[in-house]
Amino acid sequence: MNVERREPDHTYWRGQERLWSVTQILQQMGCMRDLSFLDPFYRQRGSAVHACIDILLQGLEVDWDFEGAEDVRPRVEKWQRLAESARLRAIVHERPLGSLLHGYAGTPDYLGSWGRYPLAIVDWKGDTTEPGQELQIAGYRGLLHEAATNKLIDVDPQEVLVCPAFIVPLGPTTSPREIPSAQAVPDLQTFLGLARGWNWRVARLGAGNDC
Repeated sequence: MNVERREPDHTYWRGQERLWSVTQILQQMGCMRDLSFLDPFYRQRGSAVHACIDILLQGLEVDWDFEGAEDVRPRVEKWQRLAESARLRAIVHERPLGSLLHGYAGTPDYLGSWGRYPLAIVDWKGDTTEPGQELQIAGYRGLLHEAATNKLIDVDPQEVLVCPAFIVPLGPTTSPREIPSAQAVPDLQTFLGLARGWNWRVARLGAGNDC
């Protein structure tokens, strides 16, 4: 299902119902680091990088006349080099999606071709890769699979379920990391179990003050 993503706090809503995001679920369940303590500069830079990539994937040009562009531009230029070498052809990018079946939401960065793969899920990162990001990809895979099943995107749902995925850091020294297709279904099952556990806690115990 399509959902509304509200800024600046990146919350997701279906009407008056809040849906917890992939990242929020993983952080609250202790499977990803909570980066809310970081200087807002880094979160703003990340948002700006994603916005510039989205503009480029639409076939438009980025206007670099904005505050902080000198920190954003090198990462976007690295993405452009990777995009050229990987021959990207996007099917979905930066589209907020929600799962009616499992009660969560998120915004997958990219679904489309990547190098020799006609279909792959790709997530752009800042400077590093770390444990937990595989499950983040899995959560996005579930959203994309459900969207394909419901004909919201024009792609075979089975291919979405088993295609490879890539975590792509855009810092100066890190390289893309592949998540093989054999890991796709087990990771998705793990993530959905975590989502069910978190939604159970919210429904019965409340989200707590840390959310």
